[in-house]
Amino acid sequence: MVKRGRGGGIKHVLFKLKDGSLIFSINQPDHNPPHIHVERANGSRAVFLIKSQEVIIQNGFKDSELNEVKKYLKLRKDHILKRWEEIHVEIKNGESS
Repeated sequence: MVKRGRGGGIKHVLFKLKDGSLIFSINQPDHNPPHIHVERANGSRAVFLIKSQEVIIQNGFKDSELNEVKKYLKLRKDHILKRWEEIHVEIKNGESS
């Protein structure tokens, strides 16, 4: 799913948990290092580095919740990094999905 972000860029929603409690997205355009945005319906937000699953920004998540998200991201790291690269190659080529 692709949506317009707050700054007018594109927000690529990679996946949502089945219960809809978490949304994982990559923004276009966005800066390095490769990272993924995670948000909940209640407004909690966090940003994780894709390669290390390190939390670089967070607001509203409990430590236990962050640890669960890290595990989830670690299992999907290769897929997420591939999508990051695809999205940002599109930027270099002047495309947009």
